[in-house]
Amino acid sequence: MEKQDVLNDAQDITIVRNLGNGNFIYGARPSLETQRHLYELSISAPEDANIPEFKSGYWEFDEETGINGSSTYLALRFDKCSLRPFGLWLPELLEAKTLKSQGKLEKGVYRDYGIVVFNDKNPDEDVAKALVSQARIMGLQLPLIAPFRALDYSVNGKQINPFFVQSSQGIISGESARREIDLFDYKGDSGVCGLYLDRNLDLYSDGGGLDNAVDDGRVDWVCGETHRAELEGSFDALLEREYGKEMRRKRESFQRLLVQ
Repeated sequence: MEKQDVLNDAQDITIVRNLGNGNFIYGARPSLETQRHLYELSISAPEDANIPEFKSGYWEFDEETGINGSSTYLALRFDKCSLRPFGLWLPELLEAKTLKSQGKLEKGVYRDYGIVVFNDKNPDEDVAKALVSQARIMGLQLPLIAPFRALDYSVNGKQINPFFVQSSQGIISGESARREIDLFDYKGDSGVCGLYLDRNLDLYSDGGGLDNAVDDGRVDWVCGETHRAELEGSFDALLEREYGKEMRRKRESFQRLLVQ
């Protein structure tokens, strides 16, 4: 699979941000076939097989709805194992808000978008302490909003240890993070919390449970960067898939009328 494959057969494509240099950040809703491939990649690492956080939640591929289930840890693994090798990522907070404002996210399911680190206390105190310590070394101020692509994890026996990647992208910190958190519909003020849109598209970051997952979680949109020509070509192909057959049928019907 190549990065372009996600665009070539996408169910939907949108522009998330114009980078001003001829390139764009796009959102794509992968086809069911591509979702199946990405799902299989997410569960392929043998060292992850016995990690409780990856087994305690709902995570499967459905032939009609795609990837079902999600949690902070499951989404982090998906981002790392399935998307990053192709230059793709799960939406960051601002990208998720753009998808929501464009009407691309239907209600009735929830979606994970990263974490919020308030301080080094509970919930998930051990993880919070490790992330706060690293954030201080990196010169980042609390609170932090971190997308999945700014995170990685190591496996020690049956334990998962999240950490920030060295060239972290998309982290919002300090007062900028506080301004965003103040806009959340529901928010905590301690420890490390998952960041997600709930079934009503309300923005949450409160409570613990980084491994909590149920069957109405979804991983249905991904983001990437490419140039204008590729996006236009991919969108034209999408229109042909969606409407070409119907247009050809109408044209043939009209042509039959012409010869009567």
